[in-house]
This record gives sequence, structure tokens and C-alpha cells, in this order.
Amino acid sequence: RRWVVRHKEKAHSSRIACLACNSDGSILASASKKGTIIRLWGTEQSDRLVQLRELRRGTVGADILSISFSPRSDLLGCSSDSGTVHLFALHSEKEGRDFWEGMRTEERTRHVVESIGAYV
Repeated sequence: RRWVVRHKEKAHSSRIACLACNSDGSILASASKKGTIIRLWGTEQSDRLVQLRELRRGTVGADILSISFSPRSDLLGCSSDSGTVHLFALHSEKEGRDFWEGMRTEERTRHVVESIGAYV
């Protein structure tokens, strides 16, 4: 599938360094060479990406080495050359609610550990 980010909808202020799609291809994550912001894009439009959300990785630039969604697309992880891994809890963009709502701390912890287990 091919998408177009139109000039007026500039993806990032610097070149794109890393891209990742979630398991069903409905969300695309992008990070620029600057490495401070990850943008989430909806891919369900026929020919264009729609920005869903912006995640701040930090204020100091870094080379993003990888971006990955959890199997249920409720977590997004990124690693950088600074030696850090960032995890972002994503609410359901489709359902418009917080995925974590009503979950006990133990359930949240178990879910995070299961989701990142393959990467650690």
C-alpha cells in the first residue's frame, strides 16, 4: 500500500529515520533524524496519512534505532543510541478510550512485561 504525506502535512521537520506499522497496518509510527518526537499516523484513508497523535521521546536529540508496537497496539516502544528504551501506553485510537481504564496495577504490570519480553 502506498500513502502520501502532502507538503502542507509535513511529517517531521527533518528527514525520517525510522518507521513501523502496527500488526493490522492501521497505524504507522514515524521518527525523524532529530529523534525527539514520534508521530502516529492513521492509514485507513485511501491515499493519505492522518496524524493521530504525537509522542515526545525527550528534548535532547538521539538516533532512533527501532520502533515497535505491542501485538495489541496498546504499547509502543522505541530504542535510541542514548542507551534508553521508551515505552508509551497508547489508548485505543479506534475506540476512543484509555486501554488501561479499569485495570489493576498488577494487570498493567503483567501486560507490559508480557509485551516487552521478546525485546529484553
